[in-house]
Formats: sequence, C-alpha cells, structure tokens
Amino acid sequence: MAEGRARRERLLEEVSRQIERLKEEMQKRENTEEIIEPGKIAETRKHVGKELDEFFSKAQDIKALCLLHSAGSGKTTQTRNRILMQEGKHIVLYMATRKVLVDREHKELEKIRNTLEGTSEGIDPMNEKYKKVLEYLKNSNKSIGLVYERKQNSKSKHVKNVGDTYEKLNPSSGILKRTVEEILKFIDNKDIIWAFCTQQALVESQYGRATSEHLDRLLSGRIRTQYTFHIILDEFLGHSNGLYAIEEMLGFLRKVKKEGGRANLYLFDANGYSPAVLQKLLKEYGEFEVVPESLVIVDFKEEEDFEYDGIEVSVRAKHGYPSPKIIVKRKFLFVDEVKKVGEAKEELVNRIVGYIKHTFKDKHNQTAFLFLQSKELLAMLKNRLEDEGYSCLIATADSRKSQERINQGNEDIILSTSALSRGIDLSRPHKPINKIYAIITDFGIESNLVEMIQAISRARGDTKTEEDPKEIHLVYPIYPQRDFIFERILQYEPDADEQILRLMITKHTLKQKLLLDKVVFGIVEQFVKSGKGKVLVPLPSQYATRYIPNEVADMQGFLSFLENIVPFVEDEEKRKKVEKLSHALLSALFVSAVQIDFKKDFEYYHPYILFERQEVRSAFDNEKRWKIKKLFEELEETLKEENSEKTQELGNFIKNGLPYISKRMPTIIPVYALVLTEHFLRERERVQFKIRGRIGRGEADTLMGSVKPTTYCLVGTPKEYACVPLGEDYPYKEVLSGRFAKFPIEFIIKLLRE
Repeated sequence: MAEGRARRERLLEEVSRQIERLKEEMQKRENTEEIIEPGKIAETRKHVGKELDEFFSKAQDIKALCLLHSAGSGKTTQTRNRILMQEGKHIVLYMATRKVLVDREHKELEKIRNTLEGTSEGIDPMNEKYKKVLEYLKNSNKSIGLVYERKQNSKSKHVKNVGDTYEKLNPSSGILKRTVEEILKFIDNKDIIWAFCTQQALVESQYGRATSEHLDRLLSGRIRTQYTFHIILDEFLGHSNGLYAIEEMLGFLRKVKKEGGRANLYLFDANGYSPAVLQKLLKEYGEFEVVPESLVIVDFKEEEDFEYDGIEVSVRAKHGYPSPKIIVKRKFLFVDEVKKVGEAKEELVNRIVGYIKHTFKDKHNQTAFLFLQSKELLAMLKNRLEDEGYSCLIATADSRKSQERINQGNEDIILSTSALSRGIDLSRPHKPINKIYAIITDFGIESNLVEMIQAISRARGDTKTEEDPKEIHLVYPIYPQRDFIFERILQYEPDADEQILRLMITKHTLKQKLLLDKVVFGIVEQFVKSGKGKVLVPLPSQYATRYIPNEVADMQGFLSFLENIVPFVEDEEKRKKVEKLSHALLSALFVSAVQIDFKKDFEYYHPYILFERQEVRSAFDNEKRWKIKKLFEELEETLKEENSEKTQELGNFIKNGLPYISKRMPTIIPVYALVLTEHFLRERERVQFKIRGRIGRGEADTLMGSVKPTTYCLVGTPKEYACVPLGEDYPYKEVLSGRFAKFPIEFIIKLLRE
C-alpha cells in the first residue's frame, strides 16, 4: 500500500515537472522571433512570364501547362495578356473556384474591350500594365466578345450560391449550357471570345451525364478550324471538384485532338507548391476517384513534364513572397481557468484582444489582418476590439463595399475567415497591412493550412505594401479540459486515478501544441520560397461532385449573404432588421424524414443509419411566411446596395412562395430518432433538434449544416423522424466510416523531418 502511494506521488511529481518544462518551451518560443527570408516575388513573376513564353512557343496543337507559383506571381494576368496577343482567333473559357475571381477577371476583359470599342469605362492606353496588349489589339484590328452567364432568377434553381461560390448546376439548362449557346452566337463575328463561369459548373448530373459535354457543341469543323481553344482553371484546388475538373478538361482536349483542332489547358494554384504533386494526385484520383484531405510528401522540383492519357503536361513552380522579410512570432493562449464552452470563447476573445493590444501599437500608420476560421469568434472579436478603441472591418466577398473599404478605408484591423483566402486584394498603400495574426486551431489542420497560406499572401498589390517587412503572429488557443473526456475514460477504466489522468492529458495537450507549431512554421517557411529535397504539401479533399436538385439548399447561401453583410449596414435599425430576417428564415425551416422503408438497403455507421435515397420533407413554418416577406420588402433597397444579384435571388426565393418540398437524397437518421418516434412520443408530440455542420465518425458535411437548421421527430400521419440530409453526392460513405484517416501530429512532424 505504502509503495503504491509512493509510486503515485513520484508519478504526480514527474508529470508535473514535464508539464512545467513544456510551458517553459512555450515561453521560450514566445520570446524568440524567427526571421524568414522569402524568395523574391519579382523573380517569381519573371519566371511565370518565361514559362508562358516557352509554352506558347511549343509546336504541339494540344498541350497543358500547370503553374504552381506563389500567390501574387501574376499567373492569371500574364496568361491573359499573352493569349490576347496571340495571332489568329481564340475561344477562352476562364473558370475559377471563387465568384470574386471570375467577377474580377470579367471586369478586366470588359475594360479592355470597352477601350477597343471606345465605349463606357475603359483604360488609359498609356497604362503600362495594358499598353502593349492594347497596341497589339488595335493594330491587328481584333474584336472581343464576352460571355458571362449568371444564375437564372426563377423558381427553377440551377446553382447553389454559398458565400462566394456557386456550388451546383443543372446540366440540362444550367450555366455551362447557356455559356456555350452564347459563345456560338459570337462565332464568325468576334476574333476573341472570352467566357467566364465558376469551376463548380463542372459536375455530373444525377443521371450520370457530365456538364462538360456541353462543350462538345464547339467541336464542329467550322469552329475548330477557325479558333484555338484555351481553358483556364484558376485556383483549381479551391473547391472539392478540382481534380475532377482537370480530368474533364483533359477529356475535352482529347476530343479536340481527335478532331484535329488546337487547344491549351492552363492550371493555376499556389497550394500545389511542387510540380511533382500533380502527376501523383492525378494517378491517385484516376484510381480511386477521391483524394481525402491530406498532407502529401513529394520532392520539390521547379519543373516536371509528363504525358497523361495522350496529353503533354508541363508543370512549373517558383516561390516568393511580396515582402523582403517575414518576422514570425508565437503566442500560446491558455484558456483553462473556465469550464463552460461559452465562457471559454469569451475568455479566448479577451486573450486575443489583449495580445493584439500588446503587439499592435502603430495603428495610425499600418493595418493588421486577423485570420480565423470561425464567424462567431470573429464577430465577438470585432466587438471587443472596438471597445478597446480599434476600428474594425469583417471582410467578406458578399458585399461590394467590402473590397472598397479594404483598399480605400482606414480601419485599424481587417478580420476574415477563408472568404478572403483566395482572390481578394489587400492592397492598401496609404495604411499597409504589415501585421498578420493567424489563429491556429487543431480542427481540419490540413485544409486550414491551405487557407491560411493563401490568406497571409493577400497583403500585396502595391509598391508600399510589398516593400515593408511583415510580422506574422501564430496564435495557438489552448482550451480547458472537458469533464466528459474523463468521464468517458473512467467508464472504461473505473479504477483510474483522475488526478493523474488530468495531468497526463494536460501534458499531452501541451506537447501536441508545440508539435503543431513546428508543423505550421515549417509549412509557412516552405511556402514562401522554393524548397529543397522533400516537401510537405497540405491539400484539401478532392472528389467528383454530382448535382442533386434541392431548392432549399439555396437557403444556405441566402443566410450566409445576410450574415456576412450585417457589419456593412450602417443604419443600426436596418442592421437589426437584417439580423431579424436571417433569424426568421432559419427558424422557419424544418426538415424531417418520412416513409422510412427498412426493407430497402441501408447501412449502419454508429449511431446513424444511412439511407441513400430517403424521402426528406423540407417545410416552412406558415406563421412566419408573412413576417419574412414583410421584412424583405422593408430591406430590399438596403440589401441591393450590398449585392443586387444576391438580393434579387433572395427576393425571387421569397416571393415565389417559400417552398414545401419532398426530395429523395442521401440521409442519415440517428438511432435515437427511430426510438423516439416509434416508442416514446405520443400522438402529435414533437421533439426538435439542431443539425450541426459535420457529423459522424469521419465528420461528414451536412446539407445546410453551417446554418444549423431544425429537424424533428413527430408522431403524425405519416410519422416523421429527425434526420441529417447529406445533400450533395460526394464520398460520404468513406467519410462516415472514418476511412479518411486523420494522422497524428507526431506522424506529420516525422514527415517534415524526413
């Protein structure tokens, strides 16, 4: 007995010492600044131009070029200019994963076209950025036709607009079909036809056809003998269908080759980093049709050439950063004094604000940028920072005022989630962004690293911003231990010593944070200059997307739009009404499963039952319909000031009658929903639940999960069961089963070292 007590005391003492050593290491890192000397962005931009010139000089009629150069290297701009200066006639299809990128590129081409035609807003012909292109186009008497088909505003929805992306498209009458129809109208009339749409337009229909088949209409002899095709996929890893889109466009190139035409494919994404990664990804995707969220280890090469199903592919990369020096600082924020989740969030916000106050002193001459993947915490941070005297802007792609205020405003701090990680310009020469705060969470570290790397590269675009050193602050929250963790362990090990158990978990948590810091710093350091030897590339999950019609899915985009524009509505009364409209829309929506047939095939993923073609009922609370319509009518003009296109979509959705819909879709039903409906609830008795964003062992994406709609069990006619619709047809079985493995941080560290 005495020996056991002595052993326990020694163990308590030893683990406590280890915890103190880990805290000392954290303190040491906090007191140490690490300097990164990035590659020069000017050399990276020069390298892009050189590779494009070599590509265009090749004699092959069919070829592909993938540029994985750093963000800000001018991949899109330089490619656009070179295509415009090519001899002959051209059809260009520009596709990007963010609508803001498509809008920006369309605006650039629109200005060039208007200058040539002498109409509307044009460009100063002496502007060095456009001078050579405009001279060539004028001297060669070239004409330009632009095609930009947007979402149709009708009761029949063709795409789902979520935040800054179009997520789904109906192949029978959707954007890509209408885009091709408009291109055909320009044939023989325009020398250069430039079309635009989002990459999300490339999907499979629910019947197995691909929307890319609409492009086949451009392969007639009259068109392919006159025109060279150019397909551009910009930021192709920015959406889950990136590799699918590449496969589809390579398929189109093979068709052009078979017909004797000419076509080039251009692939851009800085997050690919190493040319060695593309062939590896295409092979894996070709075999499994899915690539999970992952960290891929490859050799770094500045160039790689390979043939893929008869198409020559050239992959190039050179990396730099728009700053001469990066100063990296760390902060480990302990939030372990409080126990409740809500209190922990408030305490974390207070700690972050305290750290910013301590490190951001010169708010009159420079701007800070804060990146955090949580809208809730961003809103809390904004309020607390403003209480401390900082002016703040939560930036979003949903409001046209957002980009204007980023570039021309004087806010002290710009806050954003991944909405700003691609395509947004943080150029602000009068008050440059020189401090970047990245709040690093453990959740989804692979994909979050992808977005963080993109976000910290946004501070560029003007000489002043790019000539100043940058401070990057890596901030790691350390949350309080949750009692349920110990309760679960004690269920299996009832004799375990709880005090020792708590100390062991504390030690493990601190060690994990230190290892996470090594991974984050290592990948940031790697991505701002060209690597040597083996490199580790974080990649988001990739899979083919399939269109499953579901009108209620539009709600997610509308709610995101309303949530994102709230900070930009200056009138307090109207701002509260926007929040009220968002809440009314969300609270009015209910989903439930009906007509469950256990004679049909189903699969069990504890504690959920998966039905792949389950009837799901979506309905609105009738009592709230009039309130929603009245609120929208009062706010319509205010909403149009922020984004007229999305306001019109929302208006049509509301005015056409909030839908009562029954659809068959992939759905998981919790076992407790069956038990409640079948055995516990009385006639007409109802129990409600909120659907959260991710669910199950593998954390599968749920339909509308980001806005947490209501589901319920009800004993009625028919019986209704609480359910979680999965919506889009993606590899949910692999995700639910946990086959998309999450590797421990120790394994990632080992990969980095090797």
